[in-house]
Amino acid sequence: STTTFEIQGMNEPFIFELYNIVGEQVKSISEITGKKFIISRENLSNGIYIYKIFTKQKQICAGKLIVN
Repeated sequence: STTTFEIQGMNEPFIFELYNIVGEQVKSISEITGKKFIISRENLSNGIYIYKIFTKQKQICAGKLIVN
């Protein structure tokens, strides 16, 4: 299965990082362009994850992703 993220107002490439609840990075996608992108949840165990989206200069947003 997949999750779709939609980012508004981005005019430059950005980076998506996903961390498990203990802070280990489990996924990283760089140089994302466009307003929508899709991540696969296939290799993720059930649980709570923290995501961060940022450009090279600053963090744009962060949040929780729940996989079940």
